[in-house]
Amino acid sequence: MSANQGYGTPSASSANALGSYFPRALQGPNVVDRAVAILAAKGFTRDNTLFAHSTCVDEVNNADPNSITPRLHAAFGGASFPLGGLAGVPWAGKTGFGAFSAHIPDGGNAFVLFAPHIGINSGSLGKLLRNGQSKGSTCCGAGVAAWNAIKSGATGGGEVDPYDYQQSTLVEQIRQRVGENDVLNAMLAAGGAKTEEDESRAMYAVGQIIYEISCDYMRNMYKQPPQGNIVFMGGMQINMSECTDYFDVWSFELLTKGSNKPIDLLPELLNDPSARSQSMLCPIGRPSPQTAQILRNYFPTALQCNKLADRALAILAARGFNGDNTLFAHSTCVDEVNNSDPNAITPRLHAAYGGASFPLGGLAGVPWAGKTGFGAFSAHIPDGGNAFVLFAPHIGINTSQLGKLLRVGQKNASTCCGAGVAAWNQIKGGGAGSGDVDPYDYQQSTLVSLICERCRQNEVLKKMLASGDAKSAEDESRALFAVGQIIYEISCDYMRNMYKQPPGGDIVFMGGIQINIAECTDYFDVWSFELLKNGSKKPIDLLPELLGDPSAKSRSMLRP
Repeated sequence: MSANQGYGTPSASSANALGSYFPRALQGPNVVDRAVAILAAKGFTRDNTLFAHSTCVDEVNNADPNSITPRLHAAFGGASFPLGGLAGVPWAGKTGFGAFSAHIPDGGNAFVLFAPHIGINSGSLGKLLRNGQSKGSTCCGAGVAAWNAIKSGATGGGEVDPYDYQQSTLVEQIRQRVGENDVLNAMLAAGGAKTEEDESRAMYAVGQIIYEISCDYMRNMYKQPPQGNIVFMGGMQINMSECTDYFDVWSFELLTKGSNKPIDLLPELLNDPSARSQSMLCPIGRPSPQTAQILRNYFPTALQCNKLADRALAILAARGFNGDNTLFAHSTCVDEVNNSDPNAITPRLHAAYGGASFPLGGLAGVPWAGKTGFGAFSAHIPDGGNAFVLFAPHIGINTSQLGKLLRVGQKNASTCCGAGVAAWNQIKGGGAGSGDVDPYDYQQSTLVSLICERCRQNEVLKKMLASGDAKSAEDESRALFAVGQIIYEISCDYMRNMYKQPPGGDIVFMGGIQINIAECTDYFDVWSFELLKNGSKKPIDLLPELLGDPSAKSRSMLRP
Protein backbone atom coordinates (compact mmCIF):
# COMPACT_ATOMS: atom_id res chain seq x y z
CA MET A 1 0.00 0.00 0.00
CA SER A 2 1.16 3.56 -0.55
CA ALA A 3 2.57 5.71 2.23
CA ASN A 4 -0.29 8.21 2.27
CA GLN A 5 -2.78 5.55 3.26
CA GLY A 6 -1.43 5.33 6.80
CA TYR A 7 -1.30 1.93 8.45
CA GLY A 8 -4.86 0.89 7.61
CA THR A 9 -6.76 -2.00 9.11
CA PRO A 10 -7.26 -5.56 7.88
CA SER A 11 -10.56 -6.56 6.30
CA ALA A 12 -12.85 -8.86 8.26
CA SER A 13 -11.65 -11.92 6.30
CA SER A 14 -7.98 -10.96 6.75
CA ALA A 15 -8.55 -10.36 10.47
CA ASN A 16 -10.08 -13.84 10.77
CA ALA A 17 -7.05 -15.39 9.04
CA LEU A 18 -4.69 -13.44 11.31
CA GLY A 19 -6.59 -14.64 14.38
CA SER A 20 -6.48 -18.25 13.21
CA TYR A 21 -2.85 -18.49 12.09
CA PHE A 22 -0.99 -15.52 13.61
CA PRO A 23 -2.80 -14.55 16.83
CA ARG A 24 0.22 -12.69 18.26
CA ALA A 25 1.10 -10.78 15.08
CA LEU A 26 1.48 -7.00 15.24
CA GLN A 27 1.58 -4.42 12.49
CA GLY A 28 5.12 -3.72 11.34
CA PRO A 29 5.41 -0.23 12.92
CA ASN A 30 4.32 -1.59 16.31
CA VAL A 31 6.94 -4.35 16.18
CA VAL A 32 9.67 -1.91 15.17
CA ASP A 33 8.79 0.74 17.76
CA ARG A 34 8.77 -1.81 20.57
CA ALA A 35 11.99 -3.49 19.40
CA VAL A 36 13.86 -0.22 18.96
CA ALA A 37 12.85 0.93 22.47
CA ILE A 38 13.95 -2.39 24.03
CA LEU A 39 17.29 -2.29 22.22
CA ALA A 40 17.90 1.39 22.95
CA ALA A 41 17.87 0.50 26.64
CA LYS A 42 20.59 -2.05 25.83
CA GLY A 43 22.83 0.39 23.98
CA PHE A 44 21.72 -0.12 20.36
CA THR A 45 21.52 3.22 18.51
CA ARG A 46 21.25 4.33 14.88
CA ASP A 47 24.93 5.36 15.00
CA ASN A 48 26.47 2.19 16.50
CA THR A 49 24.25 -0.50 14.95
CA LEU A 50 24.31 -2.01 11.45
CA PHE A 51 21.10 -3.62 10.22
CA ALA A 52 20.92 -6.72 7.99
CA HIS A 53 17.81 -8.39 6.67
CA SER A 54 17.06 -11.72 5.09
CA THR A 55 13.61 -11.24 3.63
CA CYS A 56 12.21 -12.25 0.26
CA VAL A 57 13.16 -10.09 -2.72
CA ASP A 58 9.46 -9.73 -3.58
CA GLU A 59 8.90 -5.98 -3.91
CA VAL A 60 5.80 -6.20 -1.69
CA ASN A 61 8.10 -6.47 1.33
CA ASN A 62 9.66 -3.05 0.78
CA ALA A 63 6.99 -1.05 -1.12
CA ASP A 64 5.45 0.39 2.06
CA PRO A 65 7.84 2.50 4.17
CA ASN A 66 5.92 1.38 7.26
CA SER A 67 6.67 -2.32 6.70
CA ILE A 68 9.18 -3.91 9.02
CA THR A 69 12.28 -3.93 6.78
CA PRO A 70 12.05 -0.29 5.55
CA ARG A 71 11.16 0.86 9.06
CA LEU A 72 14.18 -0.87 10.66
CA HIS A 73 16.37 0.32 7.78
CA ALA A 74 15.36 3.90 8.63
CA ALA A 75 15.70 3.40 12.40
CA PHE A 76 19.29 2.18 12.17
CA GLY A 77 21.00 4.83 10.09
CA GLY A 78 19.21 4.46 6.76
CA ALA A 79 21.55 1.70 5.58
CA SER A 80 21.17 -2.07 5.56
CA PHE A 81 22.84 -5.23 4.26
CA PRO A 82 20.51 -7.63 2.36
CA LEU A 83 21.35 -11.28 3.10
CA GLY A 84 18.26 -12.87 1.59
CA GLY A 85 16.81 -13.88 -1.74
CA LEU A 86 13.86 -15.98 -2.84
CA ALA A 87 11.55 -16.91 0.08
CA GLY A 88 13.71 -14.90 2.50
CA VAL A 89 16.32 -17.64 3.00
CA PRO A 90 19.75 -16.07 3.72
CA TRP A 91 21.35 -17.27 0.50
CA ALA A 92 24.29 -14.83 0.93
CA GLY A 93 25.71 -17.49 3.25
CA LYS A 94 28.86 -17.41 5.32
CA THR A 95 30.66 -15.07 2.93
CA GLY A 96 27.77 -12.61 2.92
CA PHE A 97 27.49 -12.62 6.69
CA GLY A 98 31.24 -12.26 6.99
CA ALA A 99 31.13 -9.18 4.77
CA PHE A 100 28.26 -7.73 6.82
CA SER A 101 30.18 -8.37 10.06
CA ALA A 102 33.23 -6.55 8.66
CA HIS A 103 31.10 -3.45 8.10
CA ILE A 104 29.81 -3.11 11.70
CA PRO A 105 30.93 0.15 13.37
CA ASP A 106 33.98 -0.19 15.63
CA GLY A 107 32.76 -1.47 18.99
CA GLY A 108 29.23 -1.50 17.61
CA ASN A 109 26.28 -3.84 17.34
CA ALA A 110 24.34 -5.81 14.74
CA PHE A 111 20.58 -6.29 14.22
CA VAL A 112 19.63 -9.19 11.93
CA LEU A 113 16.05 -9.69 10.71
CA PHE A 114 15.12 -12.93 8.96
CA ALA A 115 11.67 -13.94 7.80
CA PRO A 116 9.73 -15.71 5.10
CA HIS A 117 6.49 -14.04 4.06
CA ILE A 118 2.95 -14.98 3.13
CA GLY A 119 0.04 -13.10 1.61
CA ILE A 120 -3.58 -13.03 2.69
CA ASN A 121 -6.28 -12.48 0.09
CA SER A 122 -10.01 -12.82 0.83
CA GLY A 123 -9.15 -14.74 4.01
CA SER A 124 -6.95 -17.32 2.26
CA LEU A 125 -3.20 -17.72 2.78
CA GLY A 126 -0.75 -17.79 -0.11
CA LYS A 127 -2.16 -15.08 -2.39
CA LEU A 128 -2.14 -11.29 -2.53
CA LEU A 129 -3.97 -8.68 -4.59
CA ARG A 130 -1.07 -6.56 -5.80
CA ASN A 131 -1.15 -2.95 -7.00
CA GLY A 132 -2.29 -2.72 -10.61
CA GLN A 133 -3.57 -6.33 -10.80
CA SER A 134 -7.21 -7.37 -10.95
CA LYS A 135 -6.67 -10.83 -9.47
CA GLY A 136 -4.65 -12.18 -6.57
CA SER A 137 -1.27 -13.74 -7.38
CA THR A 138 0.82 -16.18 -5.33
CA CYS A 139 2.66 -14.82 -2.27
CA CYS A 140 5.25 -16.04 -1.43
CA GLY A 141 5.61 -17.08 -5.08
CA ALA A 142 8.77 -19.10 -4.43
CA GLY A 143 7.20 -20.97 -1.51
CA VAL A 144 3.98 -21.71 -3.39
CA ALA A 145 5.91 -22.85 -6.48
CA ALA A 146 8.07 -25.15 -4.35
CA TRP A 147 5.02 -26.73 -2.70
CA ASN A 148 3.32 -27.20 -6.09
CA ALA A 149 6.45 -28.91 -7.44
CA ILE A 150 6.53 -31.26 -4.45
CA LYS A 151 2.81 -32.06 -4.76
CA SER A 152 3.22 -32.91 -8.45
CA GLY A 153 6.40 -34.92 -7.92
CA ALA A 154 8.36 -32.57 -10.20
CA THR A 155 11.21 -31.90 -7.76
CA GLY A 156 14.08 -32.48 -10.17
CA GLY A 157 15.37 -35.58 -8.43
CA GLY A 158 17.11 -33.51 -5.77
CA GLU A 159 19.56 -31.99 -8.25
CA VAL A 160 20.42 -28.31 -8.00
CA ASP A 161 20.16 -26.19 -11.15
CA PRO A 162 23.16 -23.80 -11.12
CA TYR A 163 21.12 -21.30 -13.14
CA ASP A 164 18.24 -21.45 -10.66
CA TYR A 165 20.17 -22.31 -7.52
CA GLN A 166 17.94 -20.63 -4.95
CA GLN A 167 14.64 -22.12 -6.10
CA SER A 168 15.93 -25.60 -6.87
CA THR A 169 17.67 -25.71 -3.47
CA LEU A 170 14.52 -24.40 -1.76
CA VAL A 171 12.42 -27.16 -3.33
CA GLU A 172 14.86 -29.83 -2.18
CA GLN A 173 15.17 -28.39 1.35
CA ILE A 174 11.37 -28.26 1.75
CA ARG A 175 10.96 -31.74 0.25
CA GLN A 176 13.39 -33.19 2.82
CA ARG A 177 11.33 -31.73 5.68
CA VAL A 178 7.81 -32.52 4.46
CA GLY A 179 7.87 -35.97 6.08
CA GLU A 180 8.30 -34.36 9.51
CA ASN A 181 5.32 -32.03 9.07
CA ASP A 182 1.99 -33.59 10.06
CA VAL A 183 -0.11 -31.25 7.89
CA LEU A 184 1.87 -31.63 4.66
CA ASN A 185 2.47 -35.34 5.14
CA ALA A 186 -1.26 -35.99 5.54
CA MET A 187 -2.08 -33.71 2.61
CA LEU A 188 0.30 -35.52 0.27
CA ALA A 189 -1.11 -38.87 1.38
CA ALA A 190 -4.64 -37.59 0.63
CA GLY A 191 -3.65 -36.38 -2.84
CA GLY A 192 -3.45 -32.65 -2.06
CA ALA A 193 -5.69 -29.99 -0.57
CA LYS A 194 -9.45 -30.52 -0.89
CA THR A 195 -10.58 -27.04 0.20
CA GLU A 196 -9.28 -23.47 0.40
CA GLU A 197 -8.84 -23.96 4.13
CA ASP A 198 -6.70 -27.05 3.45
CA GLU A 199 -4.57 -24.98 1.09
CA SER A 200 -4.19 -22.22 3.70
CA ARG A 201 -3.06 -24.80 6.25
CA ALA A 202 -0.54 -26.13 3.73
CA MET A 203 0.81 -22.65 2.98
CA TYR A 204 1.21 -21.91 6.67
CA ALA A 205 3.11 -25.20 7.12
CA VAL A 206 5.37 -24.37 4.16
CA GLY A 207 6.09 -20.99 5.77
CA GLN A 208 7.06 -22.73 9.01
CA ILE A 209 9.46 -24.98 7.10
CA ILE A 210 11.05 -22.03 5.30
CA TYR A 211 11.55 -20.39 8.69
CA GLU A 212 13.31 -23.56 9.91
CA ILE A 213 15.50 -23.57 6.80
CA SER A 214 16.40 -19.92 7.39
CA CYS A 215 17.25 -20.71 11.03
CA ASP A 216 19.54 -23.52 9.89
CA TYR A 217 21.34 -21.26 7.42
CA MET A 218 21.62 -18.36 9.85
CA ARG A 219 22.90 -20.60 12.66
CA ASN A 220 25.68 -21.91 10.45
CA MET A 221 26.76 -18.59 8.95
CA TYR A 222 26.55 -15.88 11.62
CA LYS A 223 29.52 -14.32 13.34
CA GLN A 224 29.56 -12.43 16.61
CA PRO A 225 30.57 -8.76 16.18
CA PRO A 226 34.21 -8.44 17.32
CA GLN A 227 33.43 -5.92 20.07
CA GLY A 228 29.67 -5.52 20.36
CA ASN A 229 26.36 -7.35 20.66
CA ILE A 230 24.10 -8.96 18.08
CA VAL A 231 20.33 -9.37 18.06
CA PHE A 232 18.32 -11.69 15.84
CA MET A 233 14.62 -11.23 15.08
CA GLY A 234 12.89 -14.00 13.16
CA GLY A 235 9.30 -14.58 12.21
CA MET A 236 6.74 -14.35 9.44
CA GLN A 237 5.83 -11.24 7.45
CA ILE A 238 2.15 -11.20 6.54
CA ASN A 239 1.35 -9.16 3.42
CA MET A 240 -2.11 -7.59 2.97
CA SER A 241 -3.24 -5.25 0.21
CA GLU A 242 -5.60 -3.22 2.41
CA CYS A 243 -3.15 -2.19 5.14
CA THR A 244 0.45 -2.10 6.30
CA ASP A 245 1.85 -5.60 6.69
CA TYR A 246 1.74 -7.50 9.96
CA PHE A 247 4.66 -9.42 11.43
CA ASP A 248 4.48 -12.49 13.69
CA VAL A 249 7.67 -12.53 15.77
CA TRP A 250 8.77 -16.10 16.44
CA SER A 251 12.18 -15.29 17.93
CA PHE A 252 13.89 -12.22 19.36
CA GLU A 253 17.26 -13.10 20.88
CA LEU A 254 20.25 -11.10 22.05
CA LEU A 255 23.81 -12.39 22.19
CA THR A 256 26.00 -10.12 24.30
CA LYS A 257 29.69 -9.74 23.58
CA GLY A 258 31.61 -12.94 24.35
CA SER A 259 28.53 -14.98 25.30
CA ASN A 260 27.13 -18.11 23.66
CA LYS A 261 23.95 -18.03 25.73
CA PRO A 262 21.13 -16.03 24.14
CA ILE A 263 18.87 -13.70 26.11
CA ASP A 264 15.25 -14.15 25.07
CA LEU A 265 13.70 -10.71 24.48
CA LEU A 266 10.38 -12.03 23.15
CA PRO A 267 8.55 -11.87 26.52
CA GLU A 268 9.43 -8.17 26.77
CA LEU A 269 8.51 -7.47 23.16
CA LEU A 270 5.08 -9.09 23.43
CA ASN A 271 4.57 -8.06 27.08
CA ASP A 272 3.88 -11.73 27.82
CA PRO A 273 6.09 -13.48 30.43
CA SER A 274 5.09 -16.89 29.03
CA ALA A 275 6.27 -16.10 25.47
CA ARG A 276 9.36 -17.98 24.31
CA SER A 277 11.41 -17.66 21.14
CA GLN A 278 11.45 -20.49 18.61
CA SER A 279 15.19 -20.20 18.99
CA MET A 280 17.51 -19.91 16.03
CA LEU A 281 20.49 -20.01 18.39
CA CYS A 282 19.33 -23.13 20.30
CA PRO A 283 18.59 -25.48 17.41
CA ILE A 284 15.89 -28.13 17.44
CA GLY A 285 17.77 -30.33 14.99
CA ARG A 286 16.81 -33.71 13.58
CA PRO A 287 17.74 -37.26 14.59
CA SER A 288 20.28 -39.19 12.54
CA PRO A 289 18.92 -42.02 10.33
CA GLN A 290 20.06 -44.62 12.92
CA THR A 291 18.39 -42.73 15.76
CA ALA A 292 15.23 -42.26 13.68
CA GLN A 293 15.07 -46.03 13.16
CA ILE A 294 15.36 -46.67 16.92
CA LEU A 295 12.57 -44.15 17.52
CA ARG A 296 10.35 -45.95 15.00
CA ASN A 297 11.11 -49.34 16.55
CA TYR A 298 10.59 -48.47 20.22
CA PHE A 299 8.75 -45.13 20.36
CA PRO A 300 6.58 -44.89 17.22
CA THR A 301 4.27 -42.21 18.65
CA ALA A 302 7.06 -40.05 20.13
CA LEU A 303 7.15 -36.34 19.27
CA GLN A 304 9.99 -33.88 19.52
CA CYS A 305 9.63 -32.01 22.79
CA ASN A 306 9.03 -28.58 21.28
CA LYS A 307 6.17 -29.88 19.14
CA LEU A 308 4.70 -31.87 22.03
CA ALA A 309 4.81 -28.87 24.38
CA ASP A 310 3.11 -26.63 21.81
CA ARG A 311 0.31 -29.14 21.29
CA ALA A 312 -0.23 -29.73 25.01
CA LEU A 313 -0.21 -26.02 25.81
CA ALA A 314 -2.79 -25.31 23.10
CA ILE A 315 -5.07 -28.11 24.33
CA LEU A 316 -4.87 -26.90 27.92
CA ALA A 317 -5.21 -23.21 27.02
CA ALA A 318 -8.60 -24.08 25.52
CA ARG A 319 -9.49 -25.51 28.93
CA GLY A 320 -8.44 -22.46 30.92
CA PHE A 321 -4.83 -23.33 31.85
CA ASN A 322 -2.45 -20.37 31.49
CA GLY A 323 0.78 -18.95 32.87
CA ASP A 324 -1.00 -16.98 35.59
CA ASN A 325 -3.36 -19.61 37.04
CA THR A 326 -1.34 -22.82 36.64
CA LEU A 327 1.53 -24.21 38.71
CA PHE A 328 3.79 -26.74 37.02
CA ALA A 329 5.43 -29.71 38.78
CA HIS A 330 7.75 -32.26 37.24
CA SER A 331 9.07 -35.62 38.28
CA THR A 332 11.92 -36.21 35.87
CA CYS A 333 15.42 -37.52 36.49
CA VAL A 334 17.93 -35.08 38.00
CA ASP A 335 20.33 -35.87 35.14
CA GLU A 336 21.31 -32.46 33.70
CA VAL A 337 20.64 -33.71 30.16
CA ASN A 338 16.91 -33.33 30.83
CA ASN A 339 17.11 -29.60 31.41
CA SER A 340 20.15 -28.35 29.46
CA ASP A 341 18.21 -27.66 26.25
CA PRO A 342 15.55 -24.91 26.59
CA ASN A 343 13.50 -26.75 23.96
CA ALA A 344 13.28 -29.96 26.03
CA ILE A 345 9.95 -30.76 27.65
CA THR A 346 10.61 -29.67 31.26
CA PRO A 347 12.26 -26.29 30.48
CA ARG A 348 9.62 -25.57 27.83
CA LEU A 349 6.70 -26.21 30.21
CA HIS A 350 8.53 -24.42 33.04
CA ALA A 351 8.80 -21.33 30.83
CA ALA A 352 5.21 -21.53 29.62
CA TYR A 353 3.75 -21.65 33.13
CA GLY A 354 5.24 -18.54 34.66
CA GLY A 355 8.91 -19.53 34.76
CA ALA A 356 8.48 -21.44 38.03
CA SER A 357 8.12 -25.13 38.80
CA PHE A 358 8.12 -27.61 41.68
CA PRO A 359 10.53 -30.60 41.25
CA LEU A 360 9.04 -33.79 42.68
CA GLY A 361 11.52 -36.25 41.23
CA GLY A 362 15.02 -37.56 41.76
CA LEU A 363 17.03 -40.47 40.37
CA ALA A 364 15.32 -42.13 37.37
CA GLY A 365 12.45 -39.62 37.54
CA VAL A 366 10.54 -41.41 40.30
CA PRO A 367 8.56 -38.88 42.43
CA TRP A 368 10.58 -39.46 45.58
CA ALA A 369 9.22 -36.23 47.14
CA GLY A 370 6.21 -38.36 48.06
CA LYS A 371 3.00 -37.32 49.78
CA THR A 372 4.63 -34.49 51.70
CA GLY A 373 6.22 -33.06 48.56
CA PHE A 374 2.98 -33.24 46.61
CA GLY A 375 1.13 -31.71 49.52
CA ALA A 376 3.53 -28.77 49.56
CA PHE A 377 3.16 -28.34 45.80
CA SER A 378 -0.64 -28.39 46.12
CA ALA A 379 -0.50 -25.70 48.80
CA HIS A 380 1.33 -23.38 46.40
CA ILE A 381 -1.23 -23.53 43.56
CA PRO A 382 -2.82 -20.12 42.80
CA ASP A 383 -6.21 -19.59 44.44
CA GLY A 384 -8.83 -21.30 42.30
CA GLY A 385 -6.03 -22.30 39.90
CA ASN A 386 -4.80 -25.42 38.17
CA ALA A 387 -1.91 -27.87 38.31
CA PHE A 388 0.11 -29.51 35.52
CA VAL A 389 2.18 -32.52 36.62
CA LEU A 390 4.74 -34.13 34.31
CA PHE A 391 6.32 -37.45 35.26
CA ALA A 392 8.72 -39.49 33.19
CA PRO A 393 11.79 -41.71 33.26
CA HIS A 394 14.31 -41.11 30.48
CA ILE A 395 16.56 -43.09 28.19
CA GLY A 396 19.38 -42.17 25.83
CA ILE A 397 20.02 -43.26 22.26
CA ASN A 398 23.55 -43.59 20.92
CA THR A 399 24.54 -45.17 17.59
CA SER A 400 21.52 -47.42 17.27
CA GLN A 401 21.50 -48.49 20.94
CA LEU A 402 19.29 -47.57 23.86
CA GLY A 403 20.72 -46.74 27.26
CA LYS A 404 23.71 -44.61 26.29
CA LEU A 405 24.27 -41.00 25.28
CA LEU A 406 27.20 -39.04 23.92
CA ARG A 407 27.21 -36.06 26.28
CA VAL A 408 28.61 -32.60 25.62
CA GLY A 409 32.36 -32.53 26.23
CA GLN A 410 32.78 -36.32 26.39
CA LYS A 411 34.55 -38.48 23.80
CA ASN A 412 32.71 -41.67 24.69
CA ALA A 413 29.03 -42.33 25.37
CA SER A 414 27.96 -42.85 28.98
CA THR A 415 24.92 -44.60 30.46
CA CYS A 416 21.55 -42.87 30.28
CA CYS A 417 19.52 -43.23 32.46
CA GLY A 418 22.50 -43.96 34.71
CA ALA A 419 20.31 -44.93 37.67
CA GLY A 420 18.18 -47.27 35.57
CA VAL A 421 21.14 -48.93 33.87
CA ALA A 422 22.96 -49.30 37.20
CA ALA A 423 19.88 -50.91 38.75
CA TRP A 424 19.55 -53.38 35.86
CA ASN A 425 23.27 -54.23 35.99
CA GLN A 426 23.03 -54.86 39.73
CA ILE A 427 20.02 -57.15 39.24
CA LYS A 428 21.75 -59.04 36.39
CA GLY A 429 24.83 -59.50 38.57
CA GLY A 430 22.78 -60.93 41.41
CA GLY A 431 23.64 -58.01 43.66
CA ALA A 432 20.11 -56.83 44.31
CA GLY A 433 20.50 -57.99 47.89
CA SER A 434 17.74 -58.78 50.30
CA GLY A 435 15.75 -55.69 49.48
CA ASP A 436 17.19 -53.74 52.40
CA VAL A 437 17.19 -50.00 51.87
CA ASP A 438 20.39 -48.03 52.42
CA PRO A 439 19.37 -44.82 54.24
CA TYR A 440 22.37 -43.05 52.71
CA ASP A 441 21.42 -44.13 49.18
CA TYR A 442 17.68 -44.40 49.65
CA GLN A 443 16.55 -43.56 46.13
CA GLN A 444 18.87 -45.97 44.28
CA SER A 445 18.56 -48.86 46.72
CA THR A 446 14.76 -48.55 46.68
CA LEU A 447 14.77 -48.32 42.87
CA VAL A 448 16.80 -51.55 42.61
CA SER A 449 14.41 -53.32 44.97
CA LEU A 450 11.28 -52.11 43.14
CA ILE A 451 12.63 -53.03 39.68
CA CYS A 452 13.77 -56.43 40.96
CA GLU A 453 10.24 -57.16 42.25
CA ARG A 454 8.73 -56.37 38.84
CA CYS A 455 11.32 -58.19 36.68
CA ARG A 456 9.49 -61.46 37.28
CA GLN A 457 6.36 -59.99 35.69
CA ASN A 458 8.19 -58.70 32.59
CA GLU A 459 8.62 -61.34 29.88
CA VAL A 460 11.66 -59.68 28.27
CA LEU A 461 13.63 -59.31 31.49
CA LYS A 462 12.52 -62.67 32.89
CA LYS A 463 13.79 -64.49 29.77
CA MET A 464 17.00 -62.48 29.71
CA LEU A 465 17.81 -63.28 33.33
CA ALA A 466 17.02 -66.95 32.71
CA SER A 467 19.30 -67.08 29.67
CA GLY A 468 22.18 -65.36 31.38
CA ASP A 469 22.14 -61.74 30.18
CA ALA A 470 21.84 -60.03 26.80
CA LYS A 471 23.54 -61.71 23.82
CA SER A 472 23.65 -58.64 21.56
CA ALA A 473 23.32 -54.85 21.53
CA GLU A 474 19.72 -55.30 20.36
CA ASP A 475 19.01 -57.58 23.35
CA GLU A 476 20.42 -54.91 25.66
CA SER A 477 18.25 -52.25 24.02
CA ARG A 478 15.17 -54.41 24.52
CA ALA A 479 16.12 -54.92 28.17
CA LEU A 480 16.63 -51.22 28.86
CA PHE A 481 13.36 -50.34 27.14
CA ALA A 482 11.66 -52.84 29.47
CA VAL A 483 13.43 -51.26 32.47
CA GLY A 484 12.12 -47.87 31.36
CA GLN A 485 8.58 -49.27 31.23
CA ILE A 486 8.97 -50.62 34.76
CA ILE A 487 10.24 -47.27 36.08
CA TYR A 488 7.18 -45.63 34.49
CA GLU A 489 4.95 -48.14 36.33
CA ILE A 490 6.77 -47.39 39.60
CA SER A 491 6.27 -43.66 39.04
CA CYS A 492 2.58 -44.22 38.33
CA ASP A 493 2.24 -46.14 41.58
CA TYR A 494 3.92 -43.38 43.57
CA MET A 495 1.96 -40.60 41.88
CA ARG A 496 -1.36 -42.38 42.34
CA ASN A 497 -0.76 -42.69 46.07
CA MET A 498 0.50 -39.16 46.69
CA TYR A 499 -1.43 -36.70 44.51
CA LYS A 500 -4.05 -34.26 45.77
CA GLN A 501 -6.70 -32.44 43.77
CA PRO A 502 -6.24 -28.62 43.75
CA PRO A 503 -8.82 -27.12 46.10
CA GLY A 504 -10.46 -24.90 43.49
CA GLY A 505 -9.19 -25.95 40.08
CA ASP A 506 -8.28 -28.78 37.73
CA ILE A 507 -5.20 -30.99 37.50
CA VAL A 508 -3.60 -32.59 34.47
CA PHE A 509 -1.05 -35.40 34.46
CA MET A 510 1.29 -36.13 31.56
CA GLY A 511 3.38 -39.29 31.81
CA GLY A 512 5.73 -41.02 29.41
CA ILE A 513 9.40 -41.41 28.63
CA GLN A 514 11.88 -38.74 27.60
CA ILE A 515 14.28 -39.86 24.89
CA ASN A 516 17.63 -38.06 25.04
CA ILE A 517 19.44 -37.61 21.73
CA ALA A 518 22.83 -35.92 21.29
CA GLU A 519 22.24 -34.52 17.82
CA CYS A 520 18.90 -32.81 18.36
CA THR A 521 16.25 -31.71 20.85
CA ASP A 522 14.90 -34.66 22.82
CA TYR A 523 11.80 -36.62 21.91
CA PHE A 524 9.06 -37.62 24.33
CA ASP A 525 6.74 -40.59 24.04
CA VAL A 526 3.51 -39.69 25.85
CA TRP A 527 1.95 -42.72 27.51
CA SER A 528 -0.73 -40.85 29.46
CA PHE A 529 -2.33 -37.40 29.32
CA GLU A 530 -5.27 -37.15 31.72
CA LEU A 531 -7.33 -34.29 33.09
CA LEU A 532 -9.17 -34.37 36.42
CA LYS A 533 -11.79 -31.65 36.66
CA ASN A 534 -12.41 -29.98 40.00
CA GLY A 535 -14.53 -32.28 42.17
CA SER A 536 -14.40 -35.21 39.74
CA LYS A 537 -12.72 -38.60 40.18
CA LYS A 538 -13.24 -39.62 36.55
CA PRO A 539 -10.27 -38.63 34.36
CA ILE A 540 -10.72 -37.22 30.86
CA ASP A 541 -8.28 -38.83 28.43
CA LEU A 542 -6.61 -36.07 26.37
CA LEU A 543 -4.17 -38.40 24.58
CA PRO A 544 -6.34 -38.87 21.46
CA GLU A 545 -6.46 -35.09 20.98
CA LEU A 546 -2.74 -34.71 21.66
CA LEU A 547 -1.72 -37.36 19.12
CA GLY A 548 -4.50 -36.64 16.63
CA ASP A 549 -5.49 -40.30 16.89
CA PRO A 550 -9.00 -41.18 18.13
CA SER A 551 -7.84 -44.74 18.91
CA ALA A 552 -5.07 -43.62 21.30
CA LYS A 553 -5.63 -44.44 24.96
CA SER A 554 -3.65 -43.39 28.01
CA ARG A 555 -1.82 -45.98 30.12
CA SER A 556 -3.69 -44.47 32.99
CA MET A 557 -1.91 -43.42 36.15
CA LEU A 558 -5.31 -42.58 37.69
CA ARG A 559 -6.85 -45.95 36.79
CA PRO A 560 -4.29 -48.57 37.79
